[in-house]
Formats: sequence, C-alpha cells, structure tokens
Amino acid sequence: MPALAPLRKGELPLDKSVIRLRGLLSLSKTLLIFFACVTSAALIAQTNTGSMSGTVTDPNGASVPGAKVTATNSASGVKVETQDFDGGLYVFPRLRLASMKSRQRRAASKD
Repeated sequence: MPALAPLRKGELPLDKSVIRLRGLLSLSKTLLIFFACVTSAALIAQTNTGSMSGTVTDPNGASVPGAKVTATNSASGVKVETQDFDGGLYVFPRLRLASMKSRQRRAASKD
C-alpha cells in the first residue's frame, strides 16, 4: 500500500464517501439552478396583459395615415389611445385582459 502524504493544517483526509458526497452536492446545485431558471421563465409567462394590433383602412381598403385609435375596456370603461404608423398599422402593446372595443377616427386635416 502506498504511503499517504501528510495532511496540511486544517485539511481533512478524503475517502470515497466524501468524494461521492461532493459529486452529489455538485449535481444537486446544478439541478437547483436548472429548475430555478425553468420555473422563473414559466412564472414570467403567467401575465394578465395582452396586445392588440391592426390596420386602419378606408372602405376601399387603402390605409388611413394619421388615424387615432382608441381601445376601451368594456367592463371598466378605461380608454387607451394610440396613433397609427405610416401604413395605417396601430399597436397597443400592453392591455389588461378584458373584452375591448376599438374605435378609429381620422385626425383633423390641416387644409
């Protein structure tokens, strides 16, 4: 049997059970970090907001630039307003989940 090196001050001898325990602790830390990441991503996905988007067009199907769009929460009456982009596209990025009504109106012309 080979001679063991002397232990330094504060150093404990390592046998197979200690090495195995260190391996299990390392594995458990890895699993804990993995599950923390997975569950935190799932919790972020549980929101009560949504988005609404569309295009403002006239009866002929042409986009209406400069239109103002209002989304109204049917239950609470809260109104949120936005203006469309160049191509008639409008976006409400964060709305509380509820039944919504939308209304579009053309901006006043400056002629």
